[in-house]
Amino acid sequence: MLYPIKVVDIELSRTIPGFSGLDVYLQLLALVRLHGKPIGYVQAPITAGNCSSETLSRLILEQHGDAIIHQLLVNGLAAPSPPNGLQMEDLLSAPSASYEGPWPLVTVAVCTRDRPADIDLCLEGISRLDYPNLDVLVVDNAPTNSATQDLVKSKYPHVRYCCEPRPGLDWARNRAIYEAKGEFIAYTDDDVVVDPGWVSAIAKHFCENPEVMAITGLIVPYELEAEAQVLFEMCGGFGKGFQQKRFYVKRGNKLPWWFLGTGNCGAGANMAYRRKVFSEIGYFDPALDVGTVTNGGGDQEMFFRVIKEGHPLVYEPNAVVFHRHRRDYARLRYQLSGNGGAYSYMHAGIRRYPDELLSFLKLGIIWFLSWHLRRLIISLIYPARYPRDLILAELQGCFMGLNRYPKAQKAATQVEKDFGPIILPGQESASISEESSHERRTETAVRTVELSQPIPSLNDVVDYPCVRVVILRNNTLLGSVDIFNLHQVVSADRLREAIVEALGFKLLNLAPTPGIYARAGYTSYDTSQIFSTLYEHYCQSSQEDNSEKNEVAWIKQKLVSIIIATCKQVDTLKDFLTQLHHLPTQTELEVIVVANDSTSDLESAIQSDFPNTLVITENSSNSASIYNAGIKASRGDIVLLTNDRVNLSSEWLEALVEPFENADVMAVTGATLPSAVNPLTQELLNRSTFPDWYLKPFCATGNWFESSFYKPSPIEWLGGIPNIAFRSKIFTHPCIQLMDEALGDKDLSAGGAEDTYHLYKILKLGYTVLHEPKAYLWDKNLDNVKLLQQKLYKHGKNHAAFHLKVWLKDGDWRGLIHLLLALPLFHLRQVKEVLLHRKSHKISLVLVEILGNINGVFSTLKTHFLRSEKRSGAVPISSSSHIVNSSAGKS
Repeated sequence: MLYPIKVVDIELSRTIPGFSGLDVYLQLLALVRLHGKPIGYVQAPITAGNCSSETLSRLILEQHGDAIIHQLLVNGLAAPSPPNGLQMEDLLSAPSASYEGPWPLVTVAVCTRDRPADIDLCLEGISRLDYPNLDVLVVDNAPTNSATQDLVKSKYPHVRYCCEPRPGLDWARNRAIYEAKGEFIAYTDDDVVVDPGWVSAIAKHFCENPEVMAITGLIVPYELEAEAQVLFEMCGGFGKGFQQKRFYVKRGNKLPWWFLGTGNCGAGANMAYRRKVFSEIGYFDPALDVGTVTNGGGDQEMFFRVIKEGHPLVYEPNAVVFHRHRRDYARLRYQLSGNGGAYSYMHAGIRRYPDELLSFLKLGIIWFLSWHLRRLIISLIYPARYPRDLILAELQGCFMGLNRYPKAQKAATQVEKDFGPIILPGQESASISEESSHERRTETAVRTVELSQPIPSLNDVVDYPCVRVVILRNNTLLGSVDIFNLHQVVSADRLREAIVEALGFKLLNLAPTPGIYARAGYTSYDTSQIFSTLYEHYCQSSQEDNSEKNEVAWIKQKLVSIIIATCKQVDTLKDFLTQLHHLPTQTELEVIVVANDSTSDLESAIQSDFPNTLVITENSSNSASIYNAGIKASRGDIVLLTNDRVNLSSEWLEALVEPFENADVMAVTGATLPSAVNPLTQELLNRSTFPDWYLKPFCATGNWFESSFYKPSPIEWLGGIPNIAFRSKIFTHPCIQLMDEALGDKDLSAGGAEDTYHLYKILKLGYTVLHEPKAYLWDKNLDNVKLLQQKLYKHGKNHAAFHLKVWLKDGDWRGLIHLLLALPLFHLRQVKEVLLHRKSHKISLVLVEILGNINGVFSTLKTHFLRSEKRSGAVPISSSSHIVNSSAGKS
């Protein structure tokens, strides 16, 4: 199950806000921008329905500090550089470079069909564009009613409307070329909301780069409210990154095979062209894209033709639109099956340019193997959050797309016969003449840029494939940079980017750091002050909000149930309850003791000292059954599972519960340490209990769970009983429910693998599990070698049982691969280390763990095949099924 994500837009030139009222969300996704330029995404946790400005500021600087400094330097070069270099304090308020030239007429074309509600929202966004010279055109493609026409004429009188009767998106796009009045045509879809600066970014780039014939832009999600929308983003979405990219090959040359994958260039929901380019390279292929049997590929095929004919295509992330992904799963599945249109595009490309046959074949094979087949195989190895059904739909669409193009061509020909052709206007050729191409040189041009003067465009380098720019400041050499312009103008924007990329901190007024690197000829700078300035500017200037106060108050409003398993040891239990009673906490607690002996007088023995403790009985030696009984009786929002054979630290309770402030956290584990350790027990612990990061905070997420398709994530290293807490609602989740009793160990002192398997199910759904070592306690059962040997045996048994369980029940083949390959190799290495005297303990200790592994395998297989379905499965519970002793109160 995937949860909704709140999508927001953050502008760094303004105060970073906090967000509240987000109780239905578990996470926030922020598009971070600086003076309108996208920097990147930040994913932030939501705590008690809030995401504070301090949290966002910290994450932004941690994840995108370098990118922010880079953009600040680019902005700083928009004005002449001071003699001593740029000052960081001045850069924080420096605006981005403004365009001073004329704004040509741009036609914004929106192609739609029978979606008046969508086109209404789209046109509202277009009405907010900040561009001064705009021609807006709605092309209604083969409508079945007049709803779109009525809407445009009544609500948007400034928008031109035309009806294109020929069915198919590319027919509508071609009609837009015929109807367009502008020098540039910017296409978008009716399920898009454009950014106010969208057209300005496109027109600016066209004007500053006269050789560029096509531009695509950044497409970000408008919302991620429905599961289908989150799944689409998991599949890759439409975004192509936050760095500008240029795609260009000299006319007549064969394209590198990876250039043919023009889906990497952008998408039709955000693309623009110089209108004159169509007269040279042709118009959109009406046999492709939505409305035909190919169901896609029209935009990719046009991108390919632009590049193939020797024209630059630029991906410009400053041109931003927001796409409203399909909210319905069935529509998403249909959309992904339409990705097979990419193979129809390949078919069309081969027919038009036979010289690219081998490159297209290579692309198709590599794409099929590395994307479609690889994802399908991985989905068969382990259960991932991304449904295999969508992978199969996309795979099916690819096979169908291979042979659909000829059929679509026949249909397009018939449409043209029925309706007649679109008479498209002739345009002046945009190609470069053969005469001029013969005059071009092959050497590198050299140009000088003085930073104390405004940085110019390099318009005189079109005869050169490369230009070396020598960078001076007050006639002092700072460095140089090579720009592969490929016989194109180098705009001032591109030149500023290249200078910052080459010089970086040299542009700032910083003193070099002395040391060995300086003596070796390398210059380094102390950047701590730079990041300190950034932190002071963005974090300390953030608005004060009530988020942190709400975060602090959250824990006081929640009931925490502590479930204690005991084996009728009254003195031990009383000692534990006394420690619990003296913990420094303001949290409201519900204490539940679960005993496994109905004949014991345990309840009466502790009532005098702890009257508010609820005692229940579960006549079973199965640890999962015992804890399930306590969970059913609990009423808390957070449920802690422990036993009475531990000593508590003063920080344990608060540290274990506090992370639940983040809504996506469903479980928290703490560190369980031995109360006494000798050299041998320490070595045993290092082998069997503690990884290197056990005493460090760790955040396990769904991405961590799916990080390897052959190696299982070491979930058992996160910890478990007797130091684990869960959000209570997961026990009613249909895919999680109660502890799996098939994994409950008979010996309560050791516990079973049911806690590890519960964490597995939580991570499989994409939720978060935190390991917080500050929530530590001491286990009395880790004090001597004999008990540790027993633990080592049961650790081996439970380890094998868990991995076999996830294969048998969840179809996670990584568990079987681990048992058959990784685990035997691990034990062979251990034996080798002992025999070579690299380890001090006896080989018998290795054999103990191996015997535990073997026992775990056989006992799990026996349980799986012989235990009844009722016994092996967990019984769902609801809030009405809690068993509560009416005499029990809260401690």
